[in-house]
Amino acid sequence: MAIAFPGKQIVVVEKNPLPGQETSRLNSNVIHSGLHESSGSLKERLARHGSRLIVEYALNNGLEINKTGMIIAVPWKSAFADPIGKYEAATLLRQNAKRQKINVEFLNWRNIKKYEPNIKAMCGVFIPNVWIVDAESLVAKMHSDAVCKNVDFYFDNAVVGIDPKSGVYEVSTPSLKIQAGAVVNAAGLYADKVAAMAGLNYQTEFWRGEYYEVSASKAGLIRRLVYPVISSGSPSKGIHFSPRLSGRLFIGPNARLVLSRSDYNEDKTSVNMFHEAASQFCPQIKLEDLGWAYSGIRPKVKNWQSNSDFSIKLDIGDPPFLNLIGIESPGLTASMAIAEYVEELLGPRL
Repeated sequence: MAIAFPGKQIVVVEKNPLPGQETSRLNSNVIHSGLHESSGSLKERLARHGSRLIVEYALNNGLEINKTGMIIAVPWKSAFADPIGKYEAATLLRQNAKRQKINVEFLNWRNIKKYEPNIKAMCGVFIPNVWIVDAESLVAKMHSDAVCKNVDFYFDNAVVGIDPKSGVYEVSTPSLKIQAGAVVNAAGLYADKVAAMAGLNYQTEFWRGEYYEVSASKAGLIRRLVYPVISSGSPSKGIHFSPRLSGRLFIGPNARLVLSRSDYNEDKTSVNMFHEAASQFCPQIKLEDLGWAYSGIRPKVKNWQSNSDFSIKLDIGDPPFLNLIGIESPGLTASMAIAEYVEELLGPRL
């Protein structure tokens, strides 16, 4: 924003003490290809473009980033349990790859073992151009760059009111009142509440994704991202192996509807579900090898089953008020492309 509109004063108001402390951080730290997303959706378009922008930004700024690639595979057990569903899901991936011109390699069980010797699966696809980053380091660098561009940040300042006042919005926190000629609501889990302060009604629901960590003695068994083939209509991309830059290995996330946007730890899902997901791919991982790690919460627009896309809209034109609602996966991947899209929507109004 500061680059696109150099003559404008940019102010960021954040309720947390640091940037990117919720959905941006509590995820799998993956830079996706866009292959999972619906044809023609904002998620697809912004993930594809955003992936290129994020990778270029990380490499140009000396941030650690690793091109692990991603295997999306059908374990033998699920192939026998739901052969038609898995075939249809695999076919959709093949069609998406061809349409999006994403380079993929189709794998039989022997080829899967060339990439991941400890994975047992009937077949799958390998997407080379998938990366992992450290989300906290990435966000910290973006924050530092924004500060260098004279963006003002006010942390520990939750927005409590937004009032239109003769051509501007008065944005209030417990300690501030800011006169804003335009508002971009990128409040993540709380974006629906911020929109409501401006009289705009969005209905969202909240899905918790939990992670368990694989013990250090078994963490070296899997080096790449390994995802299951999932049927259409799933609220997530499936419980998968999630290696990190540190060498640690996680399994997750599940997708569990919760009533509160802050319900990170209540009534944790049993480790047995995660062990079942892990062991169907890698039987060497035993129940005792898994320990609770963390959870994240993703916002989804209600009725997402019929339209699970991002909602990025200029809801009020004068003065501009733009809402970003339901920014879940692949939000981290798409983040820089989302910023460009916001610039396109706002540009004619500023």
